[in-house]
Amino acid sequence: MSNAILKNRVINQSVLDNLPGCVIAPYQFYNWELLKSITLPENLTYICPYGLSCKTNGYVKTITCNSNLKVLLSGAFPLDGLIKVIDLNNGLEFIGTSMFKNYNVTSNFKLPDSVQYVSDETFYSSKIVSFDWSKNCTRISASVFYNNTNLTSITNLDNVHFIEDNAFYNCTSLTSIYLPNVRTLGTNTFYGCTALTTITLGPELTSLSYNTFQRCTSLTTINVMGDENCITAQTLQATHPSYYNNATIVYNYTPPESE
Repeated sequence: MSNAILKNRVINQSVLDNLPGCVIAPYQFYNWELLKSITLPENLTYICPYGLSCKTNGYVKTITCNSNLKVLLSGAFPLDGLIKVIDLNNGLEFIGTSMFKNYNVTSNFKLPDSVQYVSDETFYSSKIVSFDWSKNCTRISASVFYNNTNLTSITNLDNVHFIEDNAFYNCTSLTSIYLPNVRTLGTNTFYGCTALTTITLGPELTSLSYNTFQRCTSLTTINVMGDENCITAQTLQATHPSYYNNATIVYNYTPPESE
C-alpha cells in the first residue's frame, strides 16, 4: 500500500485488490473511510476483529464476499451499519459475535450452507425481514435474532438441534416457526414474540424453560411431530400449561410439503 493511501486513510476497491496477504488484521482499516460498494478480493480468507470497521458515510450499500472467505470475526465490517445488501458466498464457515448487529439489511438474508457456526448476537436488532438458515449450522446461539422486530419468517431450520437463550427475544413480527429436529430451547427463546401463533416441534425436545414462550400472547398451537408418548410430549406434559401460554398441543402432526 502506498504512503499516499495510508496518509489519506481512504479505502477503495484498488486498496483491497492489492492487499499483500490473505488476512485483514485486527484494526487494519479501523475508522478509515470507505467510499464505494466493495467486492472482497479472491485471496482474502480471514477478516479479524474490526479489520474493516471503516466509515462508509452512507455511500456503501453493497458488500460482496468471495468464495474463499472462511472467517468473519467480530466487527469485521463497517461501523455505521448502513449496508443494505451483503452477499455471503458459499465457503464462509464462521461468523463472529455481533457481526451484523444493528445492520439495516432489509431484504432476504441467506446464510450459505457452508456456515457451520454463528456466534452470539450476530443479527441483534437488525432489520432483516426474512431469513434462510444454513443447513450445516445445527445451533442458533444466544441472542442471535434478539429484538429483530422486522423478522417475519425464518426457514431452513430442519437440521437445527439447539436454540440458546434469548435467540428470538422480542421478534414481534415472527408468526410461525418450524423446528422438526430441535432438542433444546433455552431461557427466553421466544420471549415477547407477540405475533407468534404456531410452533411446530419434532419428537425429541428434551429441554424447555418455563419462560421459553413468556409473553407470546398470540400463541395458540404447538404442533408435535410425534405421538403422546414421544420425548417432546413428555417434556411438554412435565411443564405447566402456562409455560406455553395454554396453547393447544396437536400430536401426530404431519407438516405440509411447503414446510
